[in-house]
Amino acid sequence: MILRKSFFIIVVFLLALNSGQAQDVLQPAREHFNKFDDVDGGWCAADGTISYELPDGKTLWLFGDTFVGEKDGEFSIDNSTATFVNNTAILEDNGDLVTYHGGTEENPSAFIPRQGEDWFWPKHMILEGDTLRIFTLKIRKKDDGTPGFNFEVGTAHISSFTYPALEHVRTSRIEQITDTTMRFGTQVLEKDGYVYIYGKKIMSDGNFQWKIPYLARTENSVTGQWEFYAGNGDWSPECDSAAPIGDRPVGETFYVWEEENGFYMLMHETFLVDELVVLKADELTGPFNAYNSGGTENTFAIIEEAGNYNTYNLGGHPQFNENGKLLISFNVNAHDFGSIYQDTRNYRGRFYWCDVEETISVSPPDTVRIFDDFTGTSSNESIERTNQDYFNVFEKRAQLRNLRDDARLNIYGINGQKYLSKEVRNNEIISLSQLPRQLLILELVTDDTVVTRKMMRR
Repeated sequence: MILRKSFFIIVVFLLALNSGQAQDVLQPAREHFNKFDDVDGGWCAADGTISYELPDGKTLWLFGDTFVGEKDGEFSIDNSTATFVNNTAILEDNGDLVTYHGGTEENPSAFIPRQGEDWFWPKHMILEGDTLRIFTLKIRKKDDGTPGFNFEVGTAHISSFTYPALEHVRTSRIEQITDTTMRFGTQVLEKDGYVYIYGKKIMSDGNFQWKIPYLARTENSVTGQWEFYAGNGDWSPECDSAAPIGDRPVGETFYVWEEENGFYMLMHETFLVDELVVLKADELTGPFNAYNSGGTENTFAIIEEAGNYNTYNLGGHPQFNENGKLLISFNVNAHDFGSIYQDTRNYRGRFYWCDVEETISVSPPDTVRIFDDFTGTSSNESIERTNQDYFNVFEKRAQLRNLRDDARLNIYGINGQKYLSKEVRNNEIISLSQLPRQLLILELVTDDTVVTRKMMRR
């Protein structure tokens, strides 16, 4: 009897020890990162990192803001030849990668042409016969005093290109989207004779905004008649009847993946928090709800040592799946923009193999370290610090530290509601006892950067 009890105690101890260790939910896919070291046609570095498998086995990659030019080293850009354009494409064929952009080799312009002063950032895409349809967002300049964010995101459009020539035909607004706070085209999913088009709606409270997921579908062309998911299994041709497919705020991009036991929504955390999150639902229509409202939700990875960078916009690339794992990526952008000329890896997506079924149960989250080997980033001490260096968080209070100058602290709920905004000083202690007991986002805004930290107020 004593032996049985001892054995039981040992087993329980080992199980408890095991449960405290993160599984290998993510593994680096270095071959997919490294293949962008040498792209024909001038592509050097970009964000966006959206892919689509074409029927002929090729992959078309779409990117947002892009450096096009010549390299003057393995990873550095020749500043005298470099041009910054708002979008590009790469066609991958059997290991060969070729750049597509507008203009000429000497004077490149965007792959998706501008409309006047406005430009387009690409989303997902679909090939319809010999016409490629690319979902895009129209962007215009807006000087709000925040360097790097002096733009305003407008309405959803569709850009049409011939295939295989990849010649631009037209870019048109999606007329059926009558609600200008909606942005569709985050992901296109083909299933059971329908083309499903994921998107989101911009919610607001004062000056703060957050996004909630929505879904539309069509049986024919994405330029034809749409139906919008209206809740309870119903669909409506009226955009005003659309209902959300979840209450959890989502990032600008997310990726929905189907397994035998349900649908998984993978995304980078909102507010530029360096975490990867998964939601699970029984149907492609959701509901992808937050944990606090009964949904299935988990943080499956934490991106460490990201103090010099913004990480954002997770995407999926299922055509490259390997051993049952999904290839995912997220974007990386150095705070020191000039460092990209010295090392283009400071502005390129990172790729990982993801065991999707494990994302929902892994605890604690996997740790992702991605910047250790890269040089050319800013040496500014305040930027080099990670978000953990600025916050000392307790149950009912938070202490600000390592601040050289005054800063502003904003505290949000996970639904985007702002609970506090105030100027703070180094070593100041902020009481949290008046805030609701839920997951909170602490955002610290300094002259050099914006850092965030999540905490659970229990």
